[in-house]
Amino acid sequence: GLEKISGDIILFFTTGTLLLPNVLKMVDDCFDETYDVLYGNCVLNDCFFNKYFLSRPLPLSQLKSCGSVFNTESTFYSKRIVENGFLFDESYKIASDFDLNLRLYLSKYKFKYIDKEIAIFQLGGISSTEGPELFKEFYKILKKNNCETKHIKRVYLKAVIAKRLKRIKLFDLTIKLYLIIKPQKNEDNKVEYNISKLEKEWL
Repeated sequence: GLEKISGDIILFFTTGTLLLPNVLKMVDDCFDETYDVLYGNCVLNDCFFNKYFLSRPLPLSQLKSCGSVFNTESTFYSKRIVENGFLFDESYKIASDFDLNLRLYLSKYKFKYIDKEIAIFQLGGISSTEGPELFKEFYKILKKNNCETKHIKRVYLKAVIAKRLKRIKLFDLTIKLYLIIKPQKNEDNKVEYNISKLEKEWL
């Protein structure tokens, strides 16, 4: 599908994603030839407990040790990446987006962060419910690219133990465990989000 794209900007719109009002215009205004990837904040919908959390990206440098540091649902790509041969590696069933982003980062493509909410993403898919498999793919991708693996290995082991003991809820497995893979502490990365301010924009 990527090879048939005719537009200049690409968004991978996954199941359970809702793009927020006026985002496309904002992205069109912000995206220029200087950058290859533009990414923002994502509102996570915890459908198990009917809560919303604002997910801000981690520092981009942590791609080399922590797995995904921003949400694909809030990320736009220049068509140049496809023209230069950067496609999804379909051997990864869950983390092919991370693999793509890491390869782009290591190849010195330019990323730009905008501190705006881009989309609402509903948790509950395979990346939310199969924590150990997700972290296992992160580990394989990091190792393949000769990156640091000790942080993600630790999280993978914790996720396996948590799943086997069934003491941690699915949301904790994918959000709270994920946060400990950061080398430095960042308390503002995931905070509970008041969805009412977005609802007012839709009404």
